[in-house]
Formats: sequence, C-alpha cells, structure tokens
Amino acid sequence: MPVLPGRRERLRRGGYLTRREAIAARDALLGDGGTVTAEGWTMQRWLRYWLTTRTRISPTTLRSYEVHVERHLNSSRNA
Repeated sequence: MPVLPGRRERLRRGGYLTRREAIAARDALLGDGGTVTAEGWTMQRWLRYWLTTRTRISPTTLRSYEVHVERHLNSSRNA
C-alpha cells in the first residue's frame, strides 16, 4: 500500500469474522482505488480507522477510546 510518494508499506489486519468483512475493510481502506498517500489521511479519518482495527481490547475500553476520540474531534471542530 502506498503511504508516502515513492514508499510502500505492508498493512496486516485481522479479526474479521468473514472473508466478506475483510474485503469490505480493505476496500474502505483503499478508497476508490486511487493512490492512497499520507496526505489523504486526516487525523479524524486515521483515528476512526484505528478504532475499527482494535480487536484485542475489552468492549468497555473500546467504548472509552471512542468517547475520547469523538470528544476531542468535536471540540476541535467547534473551536
């Protein structure tokens, strides 16, 4: 996967219950099939993506992370 101009990075993700879920996650990550660069990722997009990849934490911890991310994102947009 391209991450910066001229550089590539291999991303490994797991925890999908079905092949269909894994393919949907891949397609969402790659977007429209164009080149994905670091410039295309906002902090908001990256944090939301990161939250979807957390598979080995308790549900309450995940919810806490989600609340903190949303609170931070909402406060920065309203400032």
